[in-house]
Amino acid sequence: MEFKFKDNTKTITEINRLLKDGILDVDHSYQRRAIWTESDKVRLIETILLNYVVPSVYWWQSDIDPDTGQAKIDIVDGQQRITAISEFLNGQLKLKKEYLLDETCKEKYDNKLFSDLDDHDKEKIWNYSISVIEIDKNAAEEDVINMFTRLNLTEYNLNAQERRHASKGLFHEFATELSNNAFWEKIKIFSATDVKRMQDVTYCANIIILSKRGIVDQAKINQPINEAYEAYKDSYPEIDEDKERIEKGIDYFLELIEEMPKENMLFLKRKVQNYTVFSLIFYLLRKDLVWTQIHKHRFENFIKIYLEFKNEDSEKLNLSDSEKELFDYFRRYKQASSEGVNKLINRNVRFNVLKDLIIDQDIKLLDDDSLVDSLHEKVSKK
Repeated sequence: MEFKFKDNTKTITEINRLLKDGILDVDHSYQRRAIWTESDKVRLIETILLNYVVPSVYWWQSDIDPDTGQAKIDIVDGQQRITAISEFLNGQLKLKKEYLLDETCKEKYDNKLFSDLDDHDKEKIWNYSISVIEIDKNAAEEDVINMFTRLNLTEYNLNAQERRHASKGLFHEFATELSNNAFWEKIKIFSATDVKRMQDVTYCANIIILSKRGIVDQAKINQPINEAYEAYKDSYPEIDEDKERIEKGIDYFLELIEEMPKENMLFLKRKVQNYTVFSLIFYLLRKDLVWTQIHKHRFENFIKIYLEFKNEDSEKLNLSDSEKELFDYFRRYKQASSEGVNKLINRNVRFNVLKDLIIDQDIKLLDDDSLVDSLHEKVSKK
């Protein structure tokens, strides 16, 4: 439907009151995550202190409490800006010098909380006006969501995951819940930018699909995820079963890395390797197998060699027959990890190499520590 907009302004005093009274809220169905880096937040406050213009925010009056007549206002766009302002006012954000850009601000505001400002600067913040675009309260939620997907939230357009986020659904809720699991912080696989742009949710969606369907081809970007979002938007009958499988998979992963040398964790921080390990773990679950000390030992030996391995001419390394056999596994794995990493063929190559070297009872190359040490020394030479 066609709906109208009204351009208005609100002081930070007015916005803060609306937040405290619970009138102003964030509708997460069309908001990016409320995560900015600390530098983003500090520079926003610096912009306000310099009395520069902050981009407009978009609000929509979505509901009215029938008993009290109190309106409910959703922030369609601008939640991260308003959250940063609120954090500063509430003493949760310091103006660290390394994040400030203006030389005068660096000298005047370094490491200050809102409570540390002089009265003049406090008044400047309270009286600062932000442009507010108020969306017609008669607009349908679908219209607001469609509009949101067309907005430029900051200096870049919405990515595919943010558009999926706007459309909601049960699969998305599961992927988002999984992205908040403490496991990822332990592995430290996601950067601040990943989280900010919801790439952690994308990755977790891929892990859910891996657990359900096995390895899939993602050469057609986003197709498997888009299909899952559509198939499990309103109905997800097997969600409890899928959640249990994922939880078991994470437990397997934690068991595998228990007491693992710190340097080996570098291998698992790369998403391509993390995904491959999960593909092996879900294989073990399907086969009702468990990790043994032999598996763990083989895996540590695998990582030890791989972190030093380069695709080079094996003839120059003067390898024994056993070393050549083991070298060939690493050559195939390395090639499948270097380009086209999401193609089905390369995902399967990586999985099969790990399965052969770590799970197969007949292939015992990684059991031989002297062989592992010898090959490791040769591939490590510059």
